[in-house]
Amino acid sequence: MNMDTARMDARTQVFSIGLLNWKSMSSIAVLCILLGASFMAASPTGGIVFAGAVSAGLLGLLGSTVARARVVLTDSTIRIGVLPYRVTLPYSELLSDQAHQVADGDAVRLKWRKNGIGLPGLCVGHFTTRYGRPVFAAVSGSRNRVLIPTRRDFDLLVTVEDAAKLIAEVRRRQHGCARVGGR
Repeated sequence: MNMDTARMDARTQVFSIGLLNWKSMSSIAVLCILLGASFMAASPTGGIVFAGAVSAGLLGLLGSTVARARVVLTDSTIRIGVLPYRVTLPYSELLSDQAHQVADGDAVRLKWRKNGIGLPGLCVGHFTTRYGRPVFAAVSGSRNRVLIPTRRDFDLLVTVEDAAKLIAEVRRRQHGCARVGGR
């Protein structure tokens, strides 16, 4: 049992982002091969062992990182992403009534990466979009994207298997927090 699982109670709900897919792993593998080749070119004598070790280490680190990316709903907060690219917000910061599934043909396009990882099949971190509003994104493709507006200077954009269930659960939890806080 890992630490994330140990800290979760029965009211915590987890949604997989699906970053561990063939596109993301292919992109990471190509990145590792290019890194290894650059190390070998820089040090032709004995560089192959160092290049292999660095490439394997990077592949393992990035692979385990993307495998742990998720949306976690607790009683009071939503947490999206994985370290070092993770955002935790209280439900009071969300505009959940405006949350919606982005139509497949009208995918919110990520334009500029401000701080994060942007590879085919793997985008996590802070990005700008073509419509001008910054987002914290944790997406693995253009299907099943959910846009959750916030009161902050950025919105949340995630990919999950069941977009309707995530939206309904965020709305339910936010309205539940508002009733508890308003008593």
